[in-house]
Amino acid sequence: MKLSLAVALTAALLAGCYGQAAAAVGTPSGAPAYPLNRNVSVGARFVQDKDWAAQLNYKGAHPEIRGTWGLYAAYRYQDRYIWVDPLWGSAGLGQQGWELGASYALLRNVVLSAHYFSGKDLGSGEDAERILGRIEFHF
Repeated sequence: MKLSLAVALTAALLAGCYGQAAAAVGTPSGAPAYPLNRNVSVGARFVQDKDWAAQLNYKGAHPEIRGTWGLYAAYRYQDRYIWVDPLWGSAGLGQQGWELGASYALLRNVVLSAHYFSGKDLGSGEDAERILGRIEFHF
């Protein structure tokens, strides 16, 4: 199992709508999230047959509101030859599997998140497991 900590300084322009802002933290970078109700949203992305993800979000850490939090579950398929933001989540290039995550707005514009991935390596077929912790600063 790989354990890593990423510190991301994120300049984020958050959507004015409360529901849209919930999807902005803890979802794949650039992936749209569609609200099913006030607390639950779904998101997906697809790049040819080399990269896709589907994600279910509950609530969300709103950077502008201290104490807010969120959870998500996702399935990821990432080919080793596709470019992906390396701080996107805990799944690595050339891996597919399940990812679970949580985020918490510790202070105004400071979000802590933890991500756990369990799946397999597409090249070798070996099991893959990774934990990622992140601190995001929104300004």
